Amino acid sequence: STQRVLRLRAPCLDSWISLWRASGSGRVGNCRTSVGHRQSERPLAFGFMADLLRPRPNGPAALRALLAEAVASKQPLVLPGCYDALGARMIEQAGFDAAYMTGFGTAASLLGRPDVALLGLAEMVENARRLASAIDLPLVADADTGYGNQINVVRTVQAYEQAGVSGIHIEDQVLPKRCGHMEGKVVVSEA
Repeated sequence: STQRVLRLRAPCLDSWISLWRASGSGRVGNCRTSVGHRQSERPLAFGFMADLLRPRPNGPAALRALLAEAVASKQPLVLPGCYDALGARMIEQAGFDAAYMTGFGTAASLLGRPDVALLGLAEMVENARRLASAIDLPLVADADTGYGNQINVVRTVQAYEQAGVSGIHIEDQVLPKRCGHMEGKVVVSEA
C-alpha cells in the first residue's frame, strides 16, 4: 500500500485518543500507544481527514437559537471559557452547547502576561480560528474594545466572522484597557 502509517508512542496519547474517539470522530490509521504497562495497536491518523472534511454547522444560527431559548426559558446560557483548541474540545466533550474564547486566557497562554491590550486583532483572530475549527459548537470570542475606531470595529467583526466565530463581545473601556476582573478600568462615557 502507498498509504503512509504514522506510529506514535506516548503514554499521554491514550487520554487524547479517548477524548477524540468519544467525540464521534471515527476511525483513523495506526498508532502504537502504551496502555498501563503493556503496548497496544490503536487506530490513528487517517481518520483525521474525514474529521477535517465533515460539514460544519452554522455557528451564528446555532448561537441565535441558543440565546432565544435561554431568553424564553429564563435560564442562563453557560459558555465555559477556553484559550486553546484542546480546551475547546474538552468543553464540547463535556456536553456544553457553546464555548467562549477568553482574552485573559489567550494573553496568558501566548505571552504569559495579563489581558491589558498586549495582543492585537490578528493574534486574537488567529487563536479564535484554531478554537472554532476544532469544535462544532458556537464559539463566542473576546474582541477587546474592537481594536480601534468605528471603521476598525467593522474590520474586527469581519475578521472574527471569517475565522468561524459565532459571536463576539466588545468592551466599552478606554485605552489602555484591562481585563474585566482587574482593577483600574475606565469605561467610555455615554456622551
